[in-house]
Amino acid sequence: MNALIEALQDTQRFPSEKQANNADELAHELIALQSIYGMEEVELKSGANVDEPTLFVVRLPWQKSGDIHVKLQVRLPKGYPNCDEAPTLELVNRTLGSFQIDDAIRDKLSHTFSPEGSAPWVKGEPVLFQGIDSASESLQDWWDERSKSVSYEDDEAPRDTHQKPQTASSRQADLRSLVHSDTILERKSEFLGHAARISHPDEVSERRSL
Repeated sequence: MNALIEALQDTQRFPSEKQANNADELAHELIALQSIYGMEEVELKSGANVDEPTLFVVRLPWQKSGDIHVKLQVRLPKGYPNCDEAPTLELVNRTLGSFQIDDAIRDKLSHTFSPEGSAPWVKGEPVLFQGIDSASESLQDWWDERSKSVSYEDDEAPRDTHQKPQTASSRQADLRSLVHSDTILERKSEFLGHAARISHPDEVSERRSL
């Protein structure tokens, strides 16, 4: 990406002042993206030559997990930003965490720079950061809705609140787990102690019934 930026800022490469200005504007946008997201997170995929369309990917750390990154691929037409074609944006991820990326959110992000999108493109105006930032927000809203839906389904799921009756075999196994003391004779009475290991206070009543 740095090599492309240097080429864009080399005014001698361009036959006209207008083309040189377009290239310089793009260079400043790319530098701004590197400054915001990190140089290693803005990766050039194709378009190293200044006279061809540019394709690059921006990696955004997903705030829900440091191990997950959102990958947004941006294509810039030749001559951006003073061209007659809008840039395009595409979500590279197939999944995000435990959620499968659906067609609805993928289609929404692909229209980011369209007139009805979240960052409508205007010829001659820088729009890359606005588009990437708004796409990230749209993805965040989608994630929140999916999370709420899963949480609601979990809350609505029926739960078995009745304890299963203890079978004869399990009762016999519990009896074998008891520890018995030696018989103690005291004033013509016999005393025998029993002990059982428990892992939770709720097991006390169950053990008493053995």
